[in-house]
Amino acid sequence: MNFYIYWFFAIYHIYKRFSWDKDFVLFAVGLFTFIQGFLLTGVTDLVFIFLKYPSPLHNNNYTLPFIGGVLFFTNGFLFIPRQKQTEFYEKYKETRSTLKDAIVIIASILSVVLFFVAMVQVRSNYTG
Repeated sequence: MNFYIYWFFAIYHIYKRFSWDKDFVLFAVGLFTFIQGFLLTGVTDLVFIFLKYPSPLHNNNYTLPFIGGVLFFTNGFLFIPRQKQTEFYEKYKETRSTLKDAIVIIASILSVVLFFVAMVQVRSNYTG
């Protein structure tokens, strides 16, 4: 099982434990998409800041929602179908380990931190 799928099902597993809604998988896909969006935006912005170029993600108001929509559609296509979901979740439960769970938690927190650091840097670059 690759890290991408493992990362989603770690979030899915946590969400499943606390949710009583039958459609919680949509919310798990949404949360995973937000975390991915934070990582993608943060890394992209930091690379452009390092290269001293303006980030293309902030040129118009439609870029970030478009990227989020593509990520949500892709994740939904991969994880919402019940057969794939059951198959992947069984593999996740077989390969689950404390180390992998810790890496997922660190990667999720790092994604959010990178996003906010990049946003502060982008804002300071635009305001002078």
